[in-house]
Amino acid sequence: MEADSKARGDEMGRMRRGAATIGLAIAAAALLAASTGCEGGRAEPAPRRAAYGTPIEGTRAAGEASEGCAAARAADNAGMSGAGAKAQLHGDEKRAMWCLDAAAGQAASLAFDLGSVQPLGEMWIWNYNEPQRTAYGLKEVAISLSVDGQTWTAWEGEGAPFVFAEASGAGAIAATNLEGGEPVRFGGALARYVRLEAHPEAGKGNRAADGTRTFGLSEVRFYRYAGEVTSGALIHPIDAVSSAPERDVTPPDAVVSHYGMSALRGADDTHDRRREGMWLATTPAGGGEEAAIVVDLGGTYPLGEMHVWNYNGGGEPGPEAGLKQVTIAYSIDKLNWTELRGEAGPYRLAKADGGDRLAATNADDGKASPIDFGGVHARYVRIAASGADGNWGAEAEDGSRRYGLSELRFFAGEGLAVEPAHDWTGLFSSYRGWTGADGVYSIPLDGRDAPGGAADGRTLFFFSDTFVGAADPIGRMRVQAGMVNNSMAALRGGEPDPASLSFLFAPKSADLSLFTPKTPNAPKGSWYWLQDGVTIDGSVYLFPLLMEKDPDGAPGFQFKTSGVHLIKLPLTEEGPLPEAQTQTETPLRYVYPDGGGEALYGAAILDLTEASGASNPDGYLYVYGYKNTPTTKRLLVARVRPESIEDFEAWRFWDGAGWSRNIADAAPLADGVSAELSVTETADGPFAGKYLLVVERDTLSHYVAYRVGDSPAGPFGPMTDVYYAPEPADFEGLDVITYNAKAHPHLSRPGELLISYNVNSTNWSAHTVDADIYRPRWVRLRSLAKEE
Repeated sequence: MEADSKARGDEMGRMRRGAATIGLAIAAAALLAASTGCEGGRAEPAPRRAAYGTPIEGTRAAGEASEGCAAARAADNAGMSGAGAKAQLHGDEKRAMWCLDAAAGQAASLAFDLGSVQPLGEMWIWNYNEPQRTAYGLKEVAISLSVDGQTWTAWEGEGAPFVFAEASGAGAIAATNLEGGEPVRFGGALARYVRLEAHPEAGKGNRAADGTRTFGLSEVRFYRYAGEVTSGALIHPIDAVSSAPERDVTPPDAVVSHYGMSALRGADDTHDRRREGMWLATTPAGGGEEAAIVVDLGGTYPLGEMHVWNYNGGGEPGPEAGLKQVTIAYSIDKLNWTELRGEAGPYRLAKADGGDRLAATNADDGKASPIDFGGVHARYVRIAASGADGNWGAEAEDGSRRYGLSELRFFAGEGLAVEPAHDWTGLFSSYRGWTGADGVYSIPLDGRDAPGGAADGRTLFFFSDTFVGAADPIGRMRVQAGMVNNSMAALRGGEPDPASLSFLFAPKSADLSLFTPKTPNAPKGSWYWLQDGVTIDGSVYLFPLLMEKDPDGAPGFQFKTSGVHLIKLPLTEEGPLPEAQTQTETPLRYVYPDGGGEALYGAAILDLTEASGASNPDGYLYVYGYKNTPTTKRLLVARVRPESIEDFEAWRFWDGAGWSRNIADAAPLADGVSAELSVTETADGPFAGKYLLVVERDTLSHYVAYRVGDSPAGPFGPMTDVYYAPEPADFEGLDVITYNAKAHPHLSRPGELLISYNVNSTNWSAHTVDADIYRPRWVRLRSLAKEE
C-alpha cells in the first residue's frame, strides 16, 4: 500500500469495467477444493520436489519441427502457468508445444542453448500434452552435452537409460519428467548445449502403437547446479560480470562456472590451461581504465574464505596476465562497497604456473593462503586490479594490458544467510486469471503459526490491489487487464505447489471486490487495503485500512488512510464465505494533535496462545501498528486476548512501561519500519527465545532487515540489513520499487524463516509492458553454523 503505484479515479473505473467484462466471479466454495492452478482443466499432482538451483533464463530450443508447433515452443514458456518454478503447470494447446512428423529413419531431436557454459543441476520435463495424442510424447531419449556446440558427450548419469513419462492430456499438467517422476539430474556437469534425441523407431522414441512417427514435447526447464550451503561449504555463485564488458576477450562468468576445473566441490581441485574456461580482459595503453570483476553469489552469505586460481592460459598471453596487486571489496547491494582489509591486505595474488593441473594460487605470501573474509555478510564480491602493478606483466605491443583469472571459489562462514526462495516466488507467477497482486499476508486456518505448521493444514493468502485477466507467457505483456481492490488464495499443505493453490478474486455476489467498505460511515468510493489477520473459533479476523482518494498526493500515491476496520470472515469446510462477512469500525486509528501524525494498527499479528503452537504462550494476541510521521514509521503494539478481539474496551497499548487503556499513550518501539511487517517468536537458532521483527527498512529502501526483541514489546536491538531486493535493477528503466517485507513462520521450514516482499512500479504503463513485475518475491533466512 505504501508503494501502491496505481492511479485511481477514471483509470481505476476503466480497469474495473474491464474486469467485469472478462468475468471475475468464482464460487467461494471452490477456493479450498481441489484446485486446477490454471483455468480450463484439472491438474495432476506435482512430482516430488528436489533441491532448488537458480532457473537458467533465456534458454532457446532449435530443431526441425512441423507447422504450428515450432521447436522454440519447447523452451520459451509458451503454455506454462508461470515463470521459473519447477512446480508450474503446462496446458494442452498444440501451438504451445514442439512436434515433428518425422520421415522414416529421421531422428527427432532438439538442441537447447543455455546462453553460456553452466554447471547443470536439473532438467525438468513437461512431455507432449495434446489431448488424445499424448503417445507422441518422447519416450526413450538419448541426452548429450556440449560446451561449444561441436563436440558432444553422451550423458549417462543418474536415471540412464532415459525414459520420459507420458503426459495425461489434462488441461494443466505438472512436470512429467522421467518415469517415476524424477527430473534428469546432471550433478554439476558443464554444458552450454543440451541435445535430446528420440529413439528413431516409432513405439520406442514415442509411445505410438500404430507406427505413427510424430514426436513431441511441451516444455523443458534447466536449473543451475546448487548444493546446500552450510558453514565451511562451497557457495555456488550465479554470475560474474566485468567492469568493461566490451574489453572482455573471454567471458567473466567462466570464473564461477567451474569450466576447466577437475571437480566442483573443493579447494583442492585443479584448473587446466584452456583459455575458454577463464576470464581475460584488456585495458587500453596509457592506463586510466580499471580491470575489475564482480561476482554475484546469488544470496547474502557470511563469507569465510575465497580461493583463487589465477590466469593460467596456454599461449599468448600466458600466466603473466594473471592479477597481481588487487583491491577486494564486498557488498550486499552492488551499490555500497566495503574494502576488505584483513591481515593479508593490501592483497597480492600469486602467479599461476601454466601447468595442466593448477592448484589454487591464492595470496602471494609464500604459503598460498586463501583470502579470509572473516564472516562478513555479502552477496557481491569485487576484485579490481591496482594500476600498472595489477597484473604479472602481460602487455601487448600497442601498450594495452591483459588481466585475467581462471576460477574463484567462495566458502561460507558462520552466521545468517538469505537466499531467494525460487519455489515460492514461482508459486505466485501466474499468466491467467489472477496475474499479480500487492500486499501478501498468510493466515493458517487451524491457527498454528509455528514453523512447519502448514504441512497438514490450509493457508489463506490475502492480497490487496490485484490484476486479473491474462498475460503473454512468452513476451510477458498483459493482454487482458482488470483490477480489483483485493483477492484471496488458498493453499493445501505447506509446499509451494500450484496444483494445491487456488485464487478467489471476487465473491459470488455483486461488487468486484471481495471486501468493500459497507459500514455506515465509510465514504463513497473508499476501498479496503488488507492487513494481517488471525483465525479464532472458525472465523478469520482481518484489520483492513480504510482508503480514500487524495488528489493532492504525489503521483502514484494519491490516496490516504481514514480508518482501521475489523472484518469477520466465517469459515466452513468448503471454504471462506465472503458474502457472510461482517464489518466493524474500530478505534485503531489515532490522529495525534498538532500535526503529530497518525497511528494505525493491524500491520502484523503475533499469536502467543497455546493454540498457535507458541513456545512461550501467554494467551495474548499482539497486534502491531506504526506511527506515521513525516520522516519515518515507528513501531507500536497493542494486545488483547482472542476471546475479546471484538471488545475494544479490552485492548491495551504498550506505553513504554506497561499496558495502557489509552491509545494515545502508545510508545514507539522501533523506527524505520515498513507499512507491512512481522514479529515472530523464535524457538531455536541464534535468536532462540527472542522476537524477530522483519521489515523493509524505511519502507522503500529495498533492504530486507530485522531487529531482535527481548519480548513482544521489545526492547528491540539495532536494525540489520540482510538482503537487498534486486528487482529495481532487473527491471531497469521501469521505475520498479520494493517494500513491505514480512515473515511467514507457519510456511517456513524448521530452522528457517520464509520472508516475502512486494514489487511494484510507479509507472503505470510498466505493468502492461511486463506482467512479471507486480507480484510478491520470497527469500529464506537461515543460520549457518558449523556441524558438530
